[in-house]
Amino acid sequence: MKSPYILLILLPFLCCQCATSKYDIFKVESVDAQRDNDGRFVSERPYLKVEYDYWSYGGVVWMRATNTSDADLWLYIDNSGLEVNNKSLPHMSAEEIFLALRDRNFYPQPKVKLSPKQTYVIESYPIQAKRWNYKGEEPPLYYESTNSPLRIKSKWTIARGGDQNTMLSIYDEFYVSSIERIPRQTFKQQEDWLASDMHFYFFKDYRQLWAEVALELVGIGLALLVF
Repeated sequence: MKSPYILLILLPFLCCQCATSKYDIFKVESVDAQRDNDGRFVSERPYLKVEYDYWSYGGVVWMRATNTSDADLWLYIDNSGLEVNNKSLPHMSAEEIFLALRDRNFYPQPKVKLSPKQTYVIESYPIQAKRWNYKGEEPPLYYESTNSPLRIKSKWTIARGGDQNTMLSIYDEFYVSSIERIPRQTFKQQEDWLASDMHFYFFKDYRQLWAEVALELVGIGLALLVF
């Protein structure tokens, strides 16, 4: 008598195996920065160390700038920022992004003072990767820095002790080096490795993803009813 119930429970999972949703996985490489033991990109220049983390859905960058000198350092935020495919975006913290979305007249503070060893963190900054595409080609796709569909340049303008005569700009460049398409189950198994190797990702088809999740929930619900 339990056979029909078992079949009902297994059916959603069998459907998921037949038509699993896909993830498009974008690997990020750097022209300038090196990697630390955690896989993050690290750029160390005179007076300033900057760490970058690109792991997230849709292309989001986390940045941390540290004053490595023995004197106060000023970050000129109004003369710093990201260039995404030559489109300029200001450096803003998550709180400042939220305020800017609420108030069109809001502008981030023009400069920030960092004491020796102090850090300035920008969390969850969207690089707006949805606004670019890779011409509808089917992955896997591989690129060099010269022909990548997504190129990112980070600019930091600094001055020691607030003296504008010591002002200099530091640049770090990144690009998407490959695009892979993998099933959702493979993504879940490899998520930790993908995060440590500087990838970001998109769902290939939202409708298929939510259909898959719904089927899984139906299976769990049926199992709870039967047992």
